[in-house]
Amino acid sequence: MKKMKKINKSRLGAIVGFVIILVMLLEVSIITSDSFDDTQVSIDPVNQNVGADQDFSISVYCEPGQPIKAFEFKISFDPSIIFANEVTEGDIFDGYTTYFNAGSILNPAGKIVNIYGLIMGEGNVTSPGTLVEISFTAKSNPGVSGLNLYDVGITNETTYVPITITNGTVLVDMVAPEILDNTPSQGYTGDSFTFNATVTDNAISADDLIVKVDWSHGDESGNESMTHVGGNFFEKTVTLDSNSIFDMTYSIYASDSFGNSNTTSLQSVSVLDNDPPTISGVTASPSSQDIFGFVNISATVTDNIELNNVYVNITYPDDTFENISITENRTGDVYYCNKTYDTVGIYSYFIWASDIDINSDVSSVNSFVIGDLTAPEISNVNLVNSDPIDTDPAFGWINITCEVTDNLEVGSVYLNIKNPDESWNNASINIIDDSTYYYNTSTAFSEAGNYSYHIWADDTSNNINVSDSYILSIAPNWDIDKNGYVNIFDLVLISNHYDEVGNPGWIREDADNNGKIQVLDLVLVSNHYSETWWEV
Repeated sequence: MKKMKKINKSRLGAIVGFVIILVMLLEVSIITSDSFDDTQVSIDPVNQNVGADQDFSISVYCEPGQPIKAFEFKISFDPSIIFANEVTEGDIFDGYTTYFNAGSILNPAGKIVNIYGLIMGEGNVTSPGTLVEISFTAKSNPGVSGLNLYDVGITNETTYVPITITNGTVLVDMVAPEILDNTPSQGYTGDSFTFNATVTDNAISADDLIVKVDWSHGDESGNESMTHVGGNFFEKTVTLDSNSIFDMTYSIYASDSFGNSNTTSLQSVSVLDNDPPTISGVTASPSSQDIFGFVNISATVTDNIELNNVYVNITYPDDTFENISITENRTGDVYYCNKTYDTVGIYSYFIWASDIDINSDVSSVNSFVIGDLTAPEISNVNLVNSDPIDTDPAFGWINITCEVTDNLEVGSVYLNIKNPDESWNNASINIIDDSTYYYNTSTAFSEAGNYSYHIWADDTSNNINVSDSYILSIAPNWDIDKNGYVNIFDLVLISNHYDEVGNPGWIREDADNNGKIQVLDLVLVSNHYSETWWEV
């Protein structure tokens, strides 16, 4: 039977102690490895766009997954697109004494090598910050350069810590925005007009583009920003000159934030006249006129470009109408039609105008009235009486004549007589011919006294006229000399013809109208001796 080898007791104890220490170290290592996240090292910003010859900077950013004390790295880039200017220490170790090496810039090779820094003495950091700041300048070559970190090391007090690296890129943009012009090819005078363009850029969004339109039409023009209305669409609305039918010219300009710009060639838009003439101040003067009188229809008519025709359309009372050109009847911008009308009634009218582009407009309908507004004219009022005048209807008479005319037709003619007792007589007058009227009476003035009379006339349109008033004094037969007072002179006048004979009523001295001048005539007068019939 084989024997086991006996192990020295003290040696066994030493082995057991070593194993225990080894297990403890392994546990510490496992705890350390499992307790911390990777430290993140990244280019900030990860991606950026720059223009040709533009300076720009990046940061190398660190977010510790555990306490850190030192770092080292190298960075590469495309030397045909960018070149490095300077490396400066970051802020991650602020508050500590540090040792920093900015490395060596190797632009031809596109590298910066041996960049490192650390905290001198005791201390570490857990807060994120920048390891370094690096400034670059873009070259005049378009393209994308990588910004790649390599040989990166981050340590704590004793060892390198696990890390995750995020590299970056920079785009050097030398491409101008592209412009697709969607602007309409036609506009209209005085109307709104909208420029429209689709603008795209290889590097930046539409919101960051500058888009303008430089335009000119007639007396209107502008160099104005276009509004981003969504997507890649830009618009600008303007108002075209209302007085010009010449083409509008314009060009669209677009630039990005890197100074790359593009401009379209000069474009033209045909502008048509769609504005009708303007008609205002339409009036008929007078608005109520006598038949055969002139009525002047007028209106102010203007056009933004050029008038062609102006007409007045008149509808007559019998519903017939007339369309009259008044294009040549003008004073400045006022066009007119001045004519007479021979029909009584209401006339309606409107103004129609067109321009050389066949735009037309019509005014509202207005009206004027043609009527018989003129009263009859009374003239040549004349009175003829019997000789001698006598109050006795058998011997005395009065004949009054006058001329009465009217623009259309005389209606009625009357003689109005005011009697000595203030009463009135109204007598229709007879017509002799077209315009001569007469009234012959032996009774209307058969009382002695003072009369007044006038002629009254109307026409078929009820226009009225009255003549002047005339005075007629009828003396009684016993006032031989008709002076209004009976006295000795009247007796003397009779005695001067005493015993003469004639036809009855042949002279005033035959007071009793019996054809013989005798004592009875003297008696008749003496019966009224000293009487006054009319104040003289």
